[in-house]
Amino acid sequence: ESCTGDCADYRGVQVRTRSGYLCQAWDATTPWDHSTTYSSTIYPNSGLNSTSGMQNNFCRNPYEVNDTYQASTIWCFTTNTEKRWELCTPIGVIVPQCQHGHAVVGEQMRKALEICAYVIWSLGGIWILIVCCFVRRIRLAIALNQVAAQFVSHTPSVLIVPIVQSLA
Repeated sequence: ESCTGDCADYRGVQVRTRSGYLCQAWDATTPWDHSTTYSSTIYPNSGLNSTSGMQNNFCRNPYEVNDTYQASTIWCFTTNTEKRWELCTPIGVIVPQCQHGHAVVGEQMRKALEICAYVIWSLGGIWILIVCCFVRRIRLAIALNQVAAQFVSHTPSVLIVPIVQSLA
């Protein structure tokens, strides 16, 4: 099972909501009558119709492009009389779609991005190795700087010599 983006293409067999409620069949009218708003005649391409004589109570996200209300993922009407409807969590792989970005289309672009990621991670690994190899030299440089700073702080007259030399 898989779905892309808002799962409008989802045709899986998930029959329970996030809270565990059993989904009501889309062509059923009890406990909730939704035959005038959600049915296979209103949304023929959404997988709401019963197939092979089975009662279809699968989670779906039926909508048309120009509909006012569109869910973010699959949902269903519940068989619980206290809860009319609820979102479902699809089983399997969810392929997210960037809402404020660009979808990566094409296998070549996906492969190029994968190679770039490997290169960046490799460079990061090399950087860490370099730092680990030169940690003794880095510590030595820090120690020398500390010694020089202490020397200058205890003998400020040393700073006068370069200043006098620059004036002459």
